[in-house]
Amino acid sequence: MDDRTRTDPPRALPVTGRGLVLPAAIWALYFALVYSVQGAGCAAAVQAPGPEGFGPLRGVLLALTLGAAAAIAGMGVWGWRAWRRLRPAAAESTALERSVFLAQGTMLNAGLFLLATLWVGLPIIMLDPCRSHTVVW
Repeated sequence: MDDRTRTDPPRALPVTGRGLVLPAAIWALYFALVYSVQGAGCAAAVQAPGPEGFGPLRGVLLALTLGAAAAIAGMGVWGWRAWRRLRPAAAESTALERSVFLAQGTMLNAGLFLLATLWVGLPIIMLDPCRSHTVVW
């Protein structure tokens, strides 16, 4: 049983600044990894894609994209759940108000970096990773 009473202050804030930083850090790591793997894979002449256009390099790049998107989306869900849980009690203390703000920031950052991850991953689905594409205006 918990021997604390309702008047005891929380031992730690339920939401910290890590939620604001982690989606950006996950995206930055993903961005560096996906372009490093793509460059190394094309330089090493990994197996050419099959008739469906799906090869091992594209599979690795898609797996990196889906993994990063899932991690960032998980952070967003975590922020949303914390925000819903803390919002009714936020008027009671300044610490809880700050936690609600951080939870909202986590949700917004996760949404922004989820869009950025999907934007970077979109060419992986649409284009061959090793073929140079020039845009003619």
